[in-house]
Amino acid sequence: MNKSKSTVTVLAPLKDQGKEFVDSVLIPGLGSSSWLKELPPTIGTYLFGGKVLTPSHLYSKIKRMLKYGTPEEAQEAAEVLRAPIATAKTCPGIKRLLSNSLVVVCPTDVHITVFKSGDWLANVAEGEFLTITEDHPIYQLDTLKEGSSIFRGRGVIKFKIPIHLSAVGDYLILPAQYHKAHESLQTLVGLVPRERFARKGAPLNIINTLNTSPDEDYDITIKKGTPLAYLWSSTPWDIKYSTDYGSDSSASIISCPFSGKFLAPQKNTSNL
Repeated sequence: MNKSKSTVTVLAPLKDQGKEFVDSVLIPGLGSSSWLKELPPTIGTYLFGGKVLTPSHLYSKIKRMLKYGTPEEAQEAAEVLRAPIATAKTCPGIKRLLSNSLVVVCPTDVHITVFKSGDWLANVAEGEFLTITEDHPIYQLDTLKEGSSIFRGRGVIKFKIPIHLSAVGDYLILPAQYHKAHESLQTLVGLVPRERFARKGAPLNIINTLNTSPDEDYDITIKKGTPLAYLWSSTPWDIKYSTDYGSDSSASIISCPFSGKFLAPQKNTSNL
């Protein structure tokens, strides 16, 4: 029995750059986070003049054992103080999240100017790789009731990447919290249902919000390779290129096997 795979189709006009383009904008989550790579497996703090590597709720008990306990109890407490405590590097929840995530990175440099009037203007270095729109006005999110909206003072900005992703099942769009996402952008969390995949030629959309109520005009520079979001699936991603996209003329067909290198950590992860 053949295992089901998700398919990706590169939309026009990027047919000739299909494989390379997909490999550059969809990065495996596990192994590409510089934060997780640099995090030590254990850490310690200082208490009572000595190095303590235990959770805070044990501190008072250990202190009593050291001060008032028998020699055996004091020895046990001293051993506890030397025991390492794990950091998030070994957290199974983070590992599962990243193992089942693709990191969507910005395919080109982007410069955004936000004016104190609330308007914004985006300039994209390579327009064939990315389109930025304001398809969703903020009133679709804002309750318009004073003090009750979590989106008050923010504007919606959509990144449209010219690939059509048809997953085996539903997937979630999540903030790229464990990668170096841009601090000025807040990713809108959402579930992409299978029905969406039937819209042939629809690009991959990543929706963010930004501050549109500044005291002064300000600029945002997003470098190529900056993480925009996670695409999380309940099972690890297994992707191939689409070899038959039907009769939809808005999409170019890539007819080659998907590179196995896609699932390996990428070398160029300085922005992640």
